[in-house]
Amino acid sequence: MKPIDPSQIKALIRLLGQPHRGDEAALLREALAYILKQHPQALQEVIENEFHSEVPAALVRAMHEICWEGLVHTAQEFADTGKLSLEQALIFVSRFVNPAFAPQDISNELQALTQELKPLLANCPSAQAMLHTMGHFFFDTKNFVVLPSAHDIKDLSFGRFLQKKQGAALCLRAICHLFGTFGFRF
Repeated sequence: MKPIDPSQIKALIRLLGQPHRGDEAALLREALAYILKQHPQALQEVIENEFHSEVPAALVRAMHEICWEGLVHTAQEFADTGKLSLEQALIFVSRFVNPAFAPQDISNELQALTQELKPLLANCPSAQAMLHTMGHFFFDTKNFVVLPSAHDIKDLSFGRFLQKKQGAALCLRAICHLFGTFGFRF
């Protein structure tokens, strides 16, 4: 995938803040949706570097609209099939916290953790030894922190939990469950 120039993203953000007619606004929103899907990290970097805590309201509104459409689609799939995998549910909640959250963020982080943890668990003689090794790995080596209670929706975001290494106990439980689906039996 060809990288995107940050100046293009800044120009799009400036254009989003100006008044537009229906067709123009729709084109700008489509361009933003493309960037959210194909270059979420580049968009995040521009937001952090250029705007810090003063993100333009037009950008926030457009991002939320785009992400809500994606959430509606996911919710409709769940309603139609009655099935939602744990990974899909974690992505669903993570998007409430960070609209630019990409599904591969969870997969990439979990894959990296799996690659590190797999050799450590290979020589464990029992389920108790595996749990002890996982506890040492997550809390002592990786410095994950489980909050005693979740006071903010951000604490429930699995994507944020993987990045910041802090969140609700539900997030740690999700990791244990996902590792169980990867073939680690406890």
